[in-house]
Amino acid sequence: MSIPERPESPDAAALLGPAEGELRFRPGETLWRQDQGCDQVLLLRTGVLKRVRSWDSGRQTLIVLCGPGELLGAVPLLGRRAWSDSGHAVTLGRAAWWGLDAVLRAQTRDPLAMAELLACSQSADGALGSVQAHADGTVSTRTARLLLDLVERFGMADERGLLLPLPLSRGELASMVGCRVESVVRVLRSWVADGVLDTLPGGVLLLRAPQTLRELAAG
Repeated sequence: MSIPERPESPDAAALLGPAEGELRFRPGETLWRQDQGCDQVLLLRTGVLKRVRSWDSGRQTLIVLCGPGELLGAVPLLGRRAWSDSGHAVTLGRAAWWGLDAVLRAQTRDPLAMAELLACSQSADGALGSVQAHADGTVSTRTARLLLDLVERFGMADERGLLLPLPLSRGELASMVGCRVESVVRVLRSWVADGVLDTLPGGVLLLRAPQTLRELAAG
């Protein structure tokens, strides 16, 4: 099952000019590694990437999921810094890319528009994204908020409810919710038992009762 295609950001494409190249990626492929120098910006055209941060302890945290239209790498590229995380493909997809010279030319042509574009991309390049967005409330509340957010960005509707066709592990969900894996497993099991959601083959989640999740997300 594929992620529905979203239109790419016309502002980014128009500002940066014709793409200098295109990357095609498959699930599990690594597009960049943490502490690797950043030499290009990427504009996702299709597909989903996950950004993962590794710590000295060996632990890894899923920072944020990125989808079509998102610009990645502008902050470390212009700051001449390395990537602060690693980027891994969750689904099949494509991304256009531009090098430093093209980004600097765009900045010279229209500094105000470039500043706005950088502000939009800064959360993906340097913040905790979904981890911060779902930090308040009980595990049930935070998990409901996360699933509704992911379905809005990457999901699709069918006659049974809302589908989330992302093969995310329970550990990755727990990382974004900010809790132990066992806690997320317990919450999901209770929702399955209550008919709120189902787990389908391939890791797809089916939200059968999204209104119940909205009520939980409201706290």
